[in-house]
Parts: sequence; structure tokens; C-alpha cells
Amino acid sequence: MKNLKKIGALVLAIMMIAVVGLAFADPAKLNENGEAGVAGDWDTADTVRLDNKAVKIAKEITVYNPDESYVYGPEITYNYTIAAASGNELVTITDETRDHTSGVATTVTALAGVTQNVTMTGTTTNQIAWTNSDILDAAPGGIPNYKYLTVDFTNVIFTRPGVYRYKITESATYPNTGVTRGSISQIRYLDVYVMRSDRFNPAHDGTTGKEYVSTDWKIYGYVCIGDADKGKNIDPDLTTKTNGFVDGDATSSHTSYADEYYTYNFTVTKDLVGDNTIIDHQFPMNVAFSGGPTGNFQLIAETDGAKSSLNTTEVASGAPTVNSASGVSGAAATTAAIRKVGNAGPLANFANAGAPKVADGNTTTGTTVGYIKYIGIPNTTVVTVTETNDVVGTTYTATVKEDVTTDAGTALAATTMTATTGTMAAESASASIDTDETATRTGASNGEANKIAKNIDIQFTNTLAIISPTGYVSRFAPYALILIAGIALLIVAKKRKPAKDEE
Repeated sequence: MKNLKKIGALVLAIMMIAVVGLAFADPAKLNENGEAGVAGDWDTADTVRLDNKAVKIAKEITVYNPDESYVYGPEITYNYTIAAASGNELVTITDETRDHTSGVATTVTALAGVTQNVTMTGTTTNQIAWTNSDILDAAPGGIPNYKYLTVDFTNVIFTRPGVYRYKITESATYPNTGVTRGSISQIRYLDVYVMRSDRFNPAHDGTTGKEYVSTDWKIYGYVCIGDADKGKNIDPDLTTKTNGFVDGDATSSHTSYADEYYTYNFTVTKDLVGDNTIIDHQFPMNVAFSGGPTGNFQLIAETDGAKSSLNTTEVASGAPTVNSASGVSGAAATTAAIRKVGNAGPLANFANAGAPKVADGNTTTGTTVGYIKYIGIPNTTVVTVTETNDVVGTTYTATVKEDVTTDAGTALAATTMTATTGTMAAESASASIDTDETATRTGASNGEANKIAKNIDIQFTNTLAIISPTGYVSRFAPYALILIAGIALLIVAKKRKPAKDEE
């Protein structure tokens, strides 16, 4: 008897686990062809079919950077609404002839979707949010990064077998986010294939007292198409499908693009000339940002590790998996530590974040070791860097070089100062800066929001200025001449005196 009770308890536990497993089953995922559902001989009753009442739709942001493989994400929120398709959107749908033993395709007319009890969940209800905590893949030619919107029909009560069409609309506010809106449509149509389930109650016919329930129905397939095909009859060989709001837009030309996030990197270096005794002295560098996103942002930086200093926080190393929970593809392959600067906030708040300091580190003029590189700056952002001469009792002639033509800063060329608290030379080519005085350079250009940009490199050169003693000579010269003239007169007078005595 005890054994029977144990067996009964075990069976009950297994059943509960199975039920829980069904309740938390992963949603179906649209493949790259915009479909979910097993193809087969649809004339055969026991054909294996999809049985999943939730589906994932992809949302893509393509991320660009000239030479880094990862950046922190932008702050942008996408909102989604779902409605029943109507009017000319309810087209004729024809399936594949090869899916039937008979060789005859099945044709139906799309039904307006039943929207009651449909839920959509991305990072939250009806939204997909990208934030400054997302670490995204990046490349010069762009890398797609995805999050997913789950559309759940679990509690929907359909009224008959058929293909139900839904219209999903996306909206977002783009200004001041760093994200460029792509050329894809912000509308997708989701066709939901419904049939009677194994639990269908034959007594249900939709009339009063015999209402259908959600468990009467199963969903055995999904197809997603773009706005371009909304009014066209669905033909398996002519209709282009999509797995969501991604590159390609489900158009035959495939010339449309997903939303894009363009970033560049900024590097500051120091060249010290004529003052090798303090070649490793780290000069304070105030790095400020303007014209960038106004929402929260997180800056990444790297340094040479010895000749410069920057207060950072290491948030990942090895092979980060920080994106697995949110469904973001990104940074999984990097083996480098990810070091963030300061706390997330508007880029305008990052001036002097981390107290950056940079030394030359090499006694050869024009060759430097120290550097700080800021990574993943949105293209519209302008960088201004100000160096401070904090060497007591020392004057330097400050000049500046800049490279906006290469990714690696290999083409530094002389340029002008933007400002100084010292004494500016003609044409702003240099400045004399004493202790606690500064020299400033604002980046010559910032990239367009929707254009691949080069990195910006700025190098300050400080040449030791030795004070000439010439000023003191000219200051005392008149008195010296008077003294010399007096001595000469005295000598002449002495020579003349003996001559008079002889007379």
C-alpha cells in the first residue's frame, strides 16, 4: 500500500512538472524566413505540427564602430501596439503545393485577428528598451544586435479554424538617443495559423452556454510579413517574409535597413619635449562631451596601463554573458575587460569623469606611450579636451596635433588651439602656459548620425620654455654703460696727472 502511495505521489509530481514545463515553455521563434511551424505532408493527420501559443519577433539595432568590437548600448524605448487586420489587409493566402501529397495547394482568406487577451512583452509590457547597461557587438561594417517581442495568444478564444491576421505597429522617439531610424517600415503583419486542439470540446459551437474556450484551439504556425505586402495575396514563391523589425524590411529589393547606432572612439596623448627629467609626469586632462544623447549613457575607456591613469570600474572580463538574460546578442566573444567610466548619465555630465591624466612616457620627440581611449561615443557628440600645466615653476609652449582621417591616429597633423588661460600666439598655433594654466582643443569634427565615422585623436605637445636672461641685461645696460664710461674717464685722468707733475 505504501508503495502504491509512493508511486502515486511520483506520478503526481511528474504531472505537475510537466504542467509547469508547458506553462513556461519557450515561445516559438520565427526563423530567418519569417516562419515558425514544421513543414510536412499537411494531408496526413499525424503530421508533426508546431503547438505553441507564443511567438518571438526580433527587433534589430545595427551597431557601428571603427575598430572596437563592443560598445555600451544607447537609451531608446520602442513601443508596440497590436490590432486586428482589416479591409484590404485580409488577403488570400495560398500555401505550398509541395506540402501536400495531392499536389493541390490550400487557399484561404485571412481572418481579422482576435485581439482580446493577446499580450506582448519585450523588456516589459508592450515595450522593448535598450539601455546603457546593454553591451552590444560592433564592427566597422555594422553588427546586428537583437531583442525580442513575445506575442502571446495563450488566453485568446478563437472562433473557428483559419489564419488570423494581426497588425503590429512600432513607435519610438529618436532625437537625442544616438540612434538613427532605419528605412524599414514600422508595421508588421503576423499571420497566426489556428486549428482545433486535442482538447477541443465538440459541444462548443460559440452559442450561449456553449462558448468556445482558449483550450479548444492550438496554434500550429506563424508567418510574419512587412508592410509592403499587406495588400497582396500571399504566394509562397513571391511573398517575402521577415522575422521581425530587422534589416531587409520583407521587401523583394532588400535595400531597407534596421535602426542604426553609429559610434566612434576618442584618444588623447601627450608629447613632452625638452623636459625629460619628468617624462613620466601625468598631466591632468579634462575631457568634455557636447551634442550627444541627453538620456543616460555609459562610457567605456581603456588606457596604456602605466603612463596614464583613469578611475574606472571593471564590469566584465573573460567571456561576458551579460546579455543572455535580456536576449541581447553581444560581447559574447570578447576576452577583454570592460571598464566603464563614472556612472551612467547624460554625456554632458562626463567632463573630467574618472580624473584622466596622461604622461608622455618616451624621451624621443614625437613618440609617446601614454594614452586614454574613450570607446563608443555616439557620432553626433563633440569632444573637447583641456590640459592643465600642474608642474610648479615651469612654463611650457603648448601646441596640438589632431588626426580625424584614420582609425589608429597615425596621421597626426598640427592644428590650432581652441582656447587657453595662458598667452595665445598668433593664429592660435601655440600658447604659453605657466603653472595652473590650461590649453584647450575641441575636436575638429563630429560624425553625422547616420554615417560611419573615423576615430578622433588629439595630442598635446608641451615644449619646455626656458626664460632668457636677455631681459635682465637690457634692464641694467644703461647703468653698466655709465659705470664703464666713468672707469674710462678715471683711467684717462690718471694718465694725464703725471704729465702735469713733470711740468
